[in-house]
Amino acid sequence: GVYVTFFSIGGVLVSSGSTALNFQDFLIGTPLGVPDQLLGLAAAAALVSGVSLIVLYRPLVLQSQDPAFFASLYRPGWWVTQSFMIVFVLVLITAVNIFGTLLSIALAILPPLAARCWANAVPKIMMLSFGVGFAACVGGMFVSLIATFAPTGPTMVLFAAGIWLIS
Repeated sequence: GVYVTFFSIGGVLVSSGSTALNFQDFLIGTPLGVPDQLLGLAAAAALVSGVSLIVLYRPLVLQSQDPAFFASLYRPGWWVTQSFMIVFVLVLITAVNIFGTLLSIALAILPPLAARCWANAVPKIMMLSFGVGFAACVGGMFVSLIATFAPTGPTMVLFAAGIWLIS
C-alpha cells in the first residue's frame, strides 16, 4: 500500500513539471482518453470476470477459509486457483492498457486493503472493496478535472490510498 501511494505521488509530481516523459502514458495511463476498442475490451473483461466470480465464488471462499474441507470436496482443487489467476490476469491486462503499468496493480490492491480493515466476512469485504474502488475512481476523476495539473490515474490511486490510510 505504501509503495503504490508514493508511486502515485511521484506520478503527480512528474506530470506537474514542464516536461512530459515519453513513458508517462505507459506508467500512469490515460483513463480519460480511452479509445473505443479498449472500452469494448474492458466491458468484455468485466463480463467474463463477473460470470467467473459467480461460478467460482463458493470454491474460492471455501478454499480461503477452510482449505482442509475444500480439499475433501474438490479433488483436484488446483483448478480453482488457476481459474481465478486467469481471470485476474485478464482484468489486469485490460487495466494496464487504461491505467498504466503500476497504477493498475495499485487499484487492484488498495480497495481490498481498505475493505479488510472494516469487515471480516468475505461478502462484506467484496462489497466494500467495490465501493472503495468506485469512490476512488470517481473522486480521482473529479479532482483531475478541477486540478488540471493532476493526472487522472495517480489521482484515483491517491484517493484509494487516502481511504486506506483513513481505515
